[in-house]
Amino acid sequence: MTFSEIIGQEEIKAHLQSALQQKKVSHAYILNGEAESGKMMMAEAFVAALLCEEGGAESCGSCKSCHQMQTHNHPDVKYIAAPPVKQVREDIVGDMQIKPYSSPYKVYIIEHADEMDQSAQNALLKTIEEPPEYGIILLLVSNDQRLLQTIRSRCVTLNIKPLRDEVIKPYLIQKYNIPDYEANVLTSFSQGNLGRAQKLAQSDAFVEARRDVMSLSAKVLNMNDAEALDLAKEYSEKYKAKRKKQAQISMVEDREEEEEEISLPEFLDLLVVWYRDVLLYKASQKTSQIIYSDALHQIRTQAGKLDYESIEWIFKSIEKTKRQIYSNVSGEVALDALLLSIKETY
Repeated sequence: MTFSEIIGQEEIKAHLQSALQQKKVSHAYILNGEAESGKMMMAEAFVAALLCEEGGAESCGSCKSCHQMQTHNHPDVKYIAAPPVKQVREDIVGDMQIKPYSSPYKVYIIEHADEMDQSAQNALLKTIEEPPEYGIILLLVSNDQRLLQTIRSRCVTLNIKPLRDEVIKPYLIQKYNIPDYEANVLTSFSQGNLGRAQKLAQSDAFVEARRDVMSLSAKVLNMNDAEALDLAKEYSEKYKAKRKKQAQISMVEDREEEEEEISLPEFLDLLVVWYRDVLLYKASQKTSQIIYSDALHQIRTQAGKLDYESIEWIFKSIEKTKRQIYSNVSGEVALDALLLSIKETY
């Protein structure tokens, strides 16, 4: 991975490349951003350039060190995921006392670092405070506020920011050769997270969920209470409350790929996008910004049946349903109540 391969995040890339050029690399960095936002790609691009035998602001991709980085087999780079206190003491604190094998630096990339408990973070703190000059720690987190303030104050924090839609959409169309209307939904749903958009672009589950939203929004017009219950049962079984969490394994190449799933809250997010389209068309009669652009007839029909107050009520009902699911209310019960609530608005 090189900086040039990373889409967007120009400020972070410029900061890290400047540090490399000026030989002013910090001993500890926090890469803060939501899951799949590209934290690992940024970390590996930085480490590859740092250890590259060419010594520039970008890895050459051809030296021995770069080849080792590409295969995740560099002897001076260690990947660790949310380590418990014992592993912190052995694999980081203790291991860092051993000088690098073949490079000027020894690097520790800690994934899900914000999931370390307080004892593990405290064990890591002293090493961050007084590292050997060759020691560098990269903490990859989804919420840096979960880290101790004493750790945050001793690290350089770099926040991975959401990308603009006009960056993500053409990238998806070009790379995955998908139609414009599908890229619209992916871009809107990913909310600036390119990694998430890329996974979903290759996900049959996402395509099916999108179709289910279109089908559900049509069925809800004429369904009775029994049919609402049947639909709630069907979709709550199909879209679980939470996606399976990928196993946290320290070595990148040993991670098992899981089929991308769509959770029930994510399915509801797609439903929100649908009703935003209905609202947009009702307010402007314009189709240029419609996300579900392949379902314009259905969008127009529903926009004609719903008033603004009803659409606002649907948005609030969906958000209430998501909160209930996150609070461990049965997905079937919560979804049944939502469908009946939406039905009453027509």
